[in-house]
Amino acid sequence: MTVPWSAVRRSAVRRWRTRTPLAAAHPGTILAAIVLAMIVLAGVGAPWLAPHDPLAQLDVIALKNRAPTFAFPLGTDPYSRDVLSRALFGARTSLLVGFVGAGVAVLLALAWGTCAGIAHARMGDRLMRLVDALRALPFNHRAALALRFHEQMTDREIAETLGCRIGSVGPWIQRGLAKLRMDLS
Repeated sequence: MTVPWSAVRRSAVRRWRTRTPLAAAHPGTILAAIVLAMIVLAGVGAPWLAPHDPLAQLDVIALKNRAPTFAFPLGTDPYSRDVLSRALFGARTSLLVGFVGAGVAVLLALAWGTCAGIAHARMGDRLMRLVDALRALPFNHRAALALRFHEQMTDREIAETLGCRIGSVGPWIQRGLAKLRMDLS
């Protein structure tokens, strides 16, 4: 008795997916992980992969806005700089911003959790109630409160930042504070 090849392949794939958590994920997740790995490798290897210095203006007149060629695979910009080299070195900056942002978020969460853990269980409950109450606010109320009390902005500055009328800012802050008082009492 022979087993069809498709059945063998399906059972092998099934075994592989159950043993490999990443393979069991959605194909889009796997694709995103591959793209992220390529960006990380390109950013880390930028000094070795870049064909030209990203800041060098090679020939300002002759190489201005050139189409892609063998020497410049993505062409040049208006200042005759190599676009590929600038993209590779730009990946380093993007990665740095992403990792620093994630690191800051982890440190803030660690400090928040440490305060809740060191204090008392009641303090942790109060912190969680505060976070829940803030998250329950509509975005415009939460944003107006944060800009007023954290950034010390005036109503005019808040309206410009949020792109709304000045007359909307005061009621948002009042309603947000009233809802916070009600939720935390």
